[in-house]
Amino acid sequence: MRTFEELVDEAAAVDVSGWDFGWLDGRATEERPPWGYARLAAARYASASAALDLDTGGGEIVAQAPVLPPTMVVTEGWAPNAERARRLLTPRGVRVLDAAPGCPLPVPDAAFDLVTSRHPVAPDWPEIARVLADDGTYLAQHVGPASAFELIEWFRGPLPRTSRGSVPEQDRRQEQEQDRRQEQEQDRRQEQEQDRRQEQEQARGQDRAREQARDEDRARARARAREQARAREQARARGQGQARGQGEARARGQGQARGQGEARARARGQGQAREQEGARVGRRAGTSDRDRAGSSGRERDPAGRSVGNPDRDPDRDPDRDPDRDSDRDPDREAAAATLAGLRVVDLRTARCRMEIFDVGAVVYLLRKCVWWVPDFTVARYRDALRRMDAHLRGHGVFVAHSTRTLIEARRRPRAGTAPSTRPRGTVHAPGRRPSATMSAMTGVRAP
Repeated sequence: MRTFEELVDEAAAVDVSGWDFGWLDGRATEERPPWGYARLAAARYASASAALDLDTGGGEIVAQAPVLPPTMVVTEGWAPNAERARRLLTPRGVRVLDAAPGCPLPVPDAAFDLVTSRHPVAPDWPEIARVLADDGTYLAQHVGPASAFELIEWFRGPLPRTSRGSVPEQDRRQEQEQDRRQEQEQDRRQEQEQDRRQEQEQARGQDRAREQARDEDRARARARAREQARAREQARARGQGQARGQGEARARGQGQARGQGEARARARGQGQAREQEGARVGRRAGTSDRDRAGSSGRERDPAGRSVGNPDRDPDRDPDRDPDRDSDRDPDREAAAATLAGLRVVDLRTARCRMEIFDVGAVVYLLRKCVWWVPDFTVARYRDALRRMDAHLRGHGVFVAHSTRTLIEARRRPRAGTAPSTRPRGTVHAPGRRPSATMSAMTGVRAP
């Protein structure tokens, strides 16, 4: 979510003229009453011969009707809305009349068999009875008591009970039950979000552990590879040393063999020389010595030892090793309608949940619906707005409730030609704001 200053500054600067609440899309919502007023009104327009829509605003409800009666008239007291209604409805043959609040309606008596209104400022029952034909129908959706009071009281403080009007006990119980379910749903969502975050954190932890294990495995593999490389290098070095040693041993063996051979050769030569020398000596001795010694068959050296071949030495092989008012009470309105000459045939009330998601939507609503907090300015209520912003960031939503009343009444037949029940030209107390049809988010109309 954007900062407090960004949200408030944006809502304080946006255009709030007219009654298009599209700026609140995604920032605030409100339940619709179950009866579907626009659909009901469209069905009545299709079967009426002359209809009047009071406090039409920009003409939005009338414009939605696919079929309009031959005579269709609307009234509006706020100039910007009246101009918008003319642009929207004049092409369909609808007359748009200016009508200041509290002044008589600028239409003849008994001129309409259907009068409608959605969220009128203050229903003028004598005037409604005057313009309706006998047995004509008044069908309207009124703003009920205590609408949007949770939001209003946030800024204005607790309001007297008489200002709240009466809210049926059954509606209060339904509202409390709905709030309870909403809180349970929010708790459930928060638990789910917490569980989801825990699962994500566990998954991240498991990923980190797996990555750490992989890193450790890779480190061990690298260490093993280095160790194996060192072992191979050492083995090669040992092999080379052994090879050199063997070569040297062979060389020594060969040298020894050569020396032995030479020694043997010398020995043989010496032996032969001695033999030869002995032979010569023997021959010189002559016949006389033979005669004296006789023939013994045995050779001896001159010292008298026997002559033989010398012993040979054997060869040896070398060794290897990883995130309002009480007059809005539906029973009082029904009583006022009856007093004016109408007969109430249907009266229903609904409490509708409003949800606001950011403080910018609060600023927008209070600027647009100026009767909720009449002295509202961002500067005057900045502290309250900051508290609201903290609430929204902590809870995700601010919940309020609107009350809506569906009322249908029939005009009792007149006894003769009774005059209007109140003099033309009478006005209400000064200071009332011109009317404006509100969308579902407007709540209480201008006081």
